[in-house]
Amino acid sequence: MPFMNPITSITTAFAALFIATAAISHAQDSTRIIPADELVRAWSLPSKTLFTSTPASTIVRKAQVSPKAAAQIGAPATAPTAKPKRGIQITPARGSALATAAIPVAQQSAEHFRNLLFNFSDITFKHPRIALQQLSAIATAMNRLDATFLLEGHTCSRGDEPYNQRLSERRAREIRRRLTEDFGVSTEKLIAVGFGETDPFTANTHEVGRIQNRRVTIFRIEG
Repeated sequence: MPFMNPITSITTAFAALFIATAAISHAQDSTRIIPADELVRAWSLPSKTLFTSTPASTIVRKAQVSPKAAAQIGAPATAPTAKPKRGIQITPARGSALATAAIPVAQQSAEHFRNLLFNFSDITFKHPRIALQQLSAIATAMNRLDATFLLEGHTCSRGDEPYNQRLSERRAREIRRRLTEDFGVSTEKLIAVGFGETDPFTANTHEVGRIQNRRVTIFRIEG
């Protein structure tokens, strides 16, 4: 029988326990529907402090966008420097059809929606029934608010970067399509962009983490 170092054994056991605990937590999160009232409160929080007009909790999300996506945001990617509506800034990249969209969002408005996860290399939902219930609640909240929202598509690290970028954009557009066509949210309220594999929610070192990274995140846009 081969000798196994006790420290290695303990490390392996803790790693297995961590993965099992993460899997249980993920299973619980993936079945909980965040109700519309809770989303309205989260997306209504002020982004300015009481004593200053500085948007202290506003952050800028930078995403690569195609000319079509840039036009949907409100400015052509071919312009040298454009300042489209909603405070978003588009900067074309030299020698590329892509541009960078700098999008100011309310940091505390981020909702990661662990129940809106996608199947590997696809835009179909891992839990379709739960996903549709959550999308209904999201639409109800959005329709109550006079606000614009950033829909971010994300992927795990499996696959090459260009493919994952395109896949993340398709996931964001699928969420936008569902919200507008199935639940009546105005297209003017929604900006869809993809981040590929560049912004994981958790580590990609095990399948539990990769599942959680095939996701969509929604922010309230500032400006």
